[in-house]
Amino acid sequence: MRNMVVLIDTNILLNYITNREDSYLEQSIKIVELCAKGNTNNCYDS
Repeated sequence: MRNMVVLIDTNILLNYITNREDSYLEQSIKIVELCAKGNTNNCYDS
């Protein structure tokens, strides 16, 4: 398995850390959890 660099927008991290009310809060949580598990193969910007 090779190492992968994943770039995450600052707003996604802020949503996750501060749990601020945002229309993308649920998606932000999911992205951070997937990265924590190392499962970034299915993440993409749509």
